[in-house]
Amino acid sequence: MEQEADLPGNPPHRYRILFTAVKEKQVYLLVRVCSRSPMSNPMGPCGGDQPCALLWIKADETLGHREITSEIFASCSYNYNQIGKARVAGGKLVIVYETTSENVKTKLTYDNAHPERGIQKKQL
Repeated sequence: MEQEADLPGNPPHRYRILFTAVKEKQVYLLVRVCSRSPMSNPMGPCGGDQPCALLWIKADETLGHREITSEIFASCSYNYNQIGKARVAGGKLVIVYETTSENVKTKLTYDNAHPERGIQKKQL
């Protein structure tokens, strides 16, 4: 899976399953993945970075055929600054982050009642 997804930072990656769903013979997972800084100098800028991303995984019942998309939402190294904490309530997730180099805010949402829609992304 690590070869199929655009994961932030360097291994080892730490995964946390946020949501799972089965709908019309498809398995859906929403996973938060964080890692170590891609910066080689731990004392340099972003040396203590812990990049994080959301992975949306859609697979058949055997988990053999799958589709994976990812969205980085927190990382000094990638110029993403998460604003506030991720809100998880009622089967829904909301994360707001800012791309500091472009000064653009983005909102990521996911609704486990409609997992086939994947991660929705909207500029604010």
